[in-house]
Amino acid sequence: MKSSEALSTLAGMLTAAGVNLASPSGADLSKALAVFRDFSEIPVEDVNKEEDGDMVLFQYGTYDWGSGEFFELDLVRQLMHPGEDDEEDDDVIFQLHCTFRYVPTESLRAFGSFDRWMAAGDEDTFWNEIQAMPAFGLTEAPSSLSVSYEGV
Repeated sequence: MKSSEALSTLAGMLTAAGVNLASPSGADLSKALAVFRDFSEIPVEDVNKEEDGDMVLFQYGTYDWGSGEFFELDLVRQLMHPGEDDEEDDDVIFQLHCTFRYVPTESLRAFGSFDRWMAAGDEDTFWNEIQAMPAFGLTEAPSSLSVSYEGV
C-alpha cells in the first residue's frame, strides 16, 4: 500500500468488518480495534519503517478542540516521508486517525488521559495491553466516529 492509499484502505477495511462509520454502535469499538491492528500490519511502500517512518499510537482523554468537549479514543498510524533532500529538509509527517468521540460523563473523565506509542518488536504486547484497557470496555454508542488523514 502507498501512504496515499492509507485512508481509503482503512475505511474499506472498517466497512467490510461491519463498522458503521456514519452512525457507530457500541460494538463498533472492538471491531475497529481488530481492524486497526490488521491495518497496522500492512506495509507502506513509500516510508522508511526502520527510521520510525511508520508508527502506531493509541491515545484517549477528554478534550475540547473548539467544537465542544468530548472524550476521545483515538487509534493513529503515523507515516513519515523523507524530505526532498535528506540532509536539509524535515520529514513530512501524516497521521491517519480513527477517532471515537463520546459525550463526556464522570465515568469517562475518570479514565483520565493516556497515550502509548507502539515500539518496533513490541507489537503483540502493545495490542494486548491496549485491548485490556478499561477504555476499550466501553459498550455505549459513541457520538461520532471519524477516519481522517492529515499532515502534522
